[in-house]
Formats: sequence, structure tokens, C-alpha cells
Amino acid sequence: MTISTGVQAVAEGKYGRTDEAIWYMDRIAQTFNRVSPGSMSEMMPDYGCFTIAWTSYGIVLPLIEHVFGIRPDAGNKTIVFEPHLPAGWENISIEDLPVGANLISFSRARSEKGVIYDIESRENGWKLILRDKLSPNARYFLNGRPIDLSSSEIHMEGKKNRVLITSEH
Repeated sequence: MTISTGVQAVAEGKYGRTDEAIWYMDRIAQTFNRVSPGSMSEMMPDYGCFTIAWTSYGIVLPLIEHVFGIRPDAGNKTIVFEPHLPAGWENISIEDLPVGANLISFSRARSEKGVIYDIESRENGWKLILRDKLSPNARYFLNGRPIDLSSSEIHMEGKKNRVLITSEH
């Protein structure tokens, strides 16, 4: 069943095994359009009910919480971003993700300058935190200004923020 495969995908993500989580997510995605257009099967490979909420659980949860690393605390107006990209992935993006009464957008892209994170919040008053592994040879910029990091967290406020991480050679 896709629910048990989804539970395994979520568990792999929670234990930091991104590539394995993606493997399970792919197994679920392979059931897409097999029984009914535009849906995934409840039971694999191609039977059961065609509209079951838990079918998407094994794709949505590991993708949002682990790959994108989005951990909202809407009550405290705080969102932590700590992405874990699978092997071979450099660029990710999500737009207009509901968090409480807010909508957020998040992207990560590798460019010739380095790694760029764009984080947007439709509402003011939210604390946005980007967690990244500290690299001793990296330089960090927040909204075009250099910043010194004493921890692996970059704290941001406002509606639009850009973090650039460059490597010095």
C-alpha cells in the first residue's frame, strides 16, 4: 500500500537518508495515472480506491519537511528552512506554500557565484531561519551584505530575503 511505502519515505527523510526517501517517493509516483487519470493508486501497483488522502502523504511530507526542509511554527510566526537535497539535485523551488495565514516561497539554486537561497513571506512579522552547514572557506551574504556566522543559522525578517553562499578558493 502507498501508506506503508509513504511511512518508509518519511522515516528515511527523518533519519537524513534523502536518496532513500526519494526512492520510495518514486515508487509511489510510478502508480500515477495507472487506475484513474491524475491520481496515484491506493495499493501498489494498480488497485484500490483512486482518491485516498494518505496516498500523497509519502510524497508531500518528505518533500516539504525533508528535501525542502521547511519546518513551520505558525503560532510563533517562525519558519526554519534546512534543505537536504538528494544526489544530483542543485536547484529546488516552491511557491505560495500556506503557513498559517501566510504564504511563503523558497528556492535554492547553484550559480557561478555560489548557492543562492531566496525566501519570501507574503506577511511581515515572521522570523525566517536558514540552517546550513558551516564551511570555513565560505563567505555569506544576506541581501547583498556580508555577514559573519557564529552558528549554522541565518536569521532573517521582512518579506524578501536572499542569501548567497560563495566558496573561496
